[in-house]
Amino acid sequence: MKRVLLALALLGLVSVGASAQLQTDLSGGVFIAHHPAGLLYSSDPPAEGWCAFNDLTGCADQNNDQMMAGADDPIVWYVIAAFLEDSEWCGIEFGLEYTPYSWLPLGFGMCVPGEGLEIPGTGWPAPGTGTSVVTTTESWQGNFMPVYWFGGYGYYGGLTQLIDNPGSAAAVGFANCDQVEFPADCFGGIGWGDGVDGVDCCPEIVVPDPWACCLYDGTCMMLLEDECLAQDGVWYDGLTCDEVDCPMPDVCCVEHVCYFVHLDECDALGGEWHPEFESCDPNPCEELTPADDASWGSIKAIYR
Repeated sequence: MKRVLLALALLGLVSVGASAQLQTDLSGGVFIAHHPAGLLYSSDPPAEGWCAFNDLTGCADQNNDQMMAGADDPIVWYVIAAFLEDSEWCGIEFGLEYTPYSWLPLGFGMCVPGEGLEIPGTGWPAPGTGTSVVTTTESWQGNFMPVYWFGGYGYYGGLTQLIDNPGSAAAVGFANCDQVEFPADCFGGIGWGDGVDGVDCCPEIVVPDPWACCLYDGTCMMLLEDECLAQDGVWYDGLTCDEVDCPMPDVCCVEHVCYFVHLDECDALGGEWHPEFESCDPNPCEELTPADDASWGSIKAIYR
């Protein structure tokens, strides 16, 4: 999708610059599969177009379980882009996976503000294919917005699962209007037939886990990485305090000067390591001046 977005930007077709209220970091975005209850598909769409009938305003309202649509009452369902907050974006891509004949698509199309460009894979929307869509006159702005629609019915029953676009070299779900790409965190799905549930998705704030942080004094605390580094600690991703051995500072004598440092720092100072002492107060280094047994003559020879 990056090449498409870049080409459109060069042509001046992609809007750039979100308002202050809109988020352009699309991390955590998801694709929701949703059927507005009772919305049936026909080959003669209403004047408003199919994209006008999405009624999803939050994760709790997504409807994708046990769709009973048959050949006489095919339904319309949507691919909904959802984020942690109102956002602006200019490109999406996704794919489909389902057992052949478990679901029969009769109609489909992109939902874009203004005009857009779709680049579908060969055979789209067959199983294992994907599509890319970019806006060309206006950007998507908001949240829980339809980006694609399908009309069809369940044939044998099963799951129609949204996936990453198989035709893309990388996992790209969304692109903002500055051509920065983001993977989708979750893909929803529609369940067809009695007992077949769909797949729910919802944008979620990922709370990082605290892990072992060795502080300079040798103590260990379970902290987030930023908290650890702010205290000049060493952070061990994925390890607990029971699994690390935090080094302790000890007395290091550089001649008569006492330093309370770690062993590697003592070596760098050219000092003598004395873990038998607990502190530099009182200074133990004043009593540790080395003296070699030597004759007076050998001592005088050093200074000749």
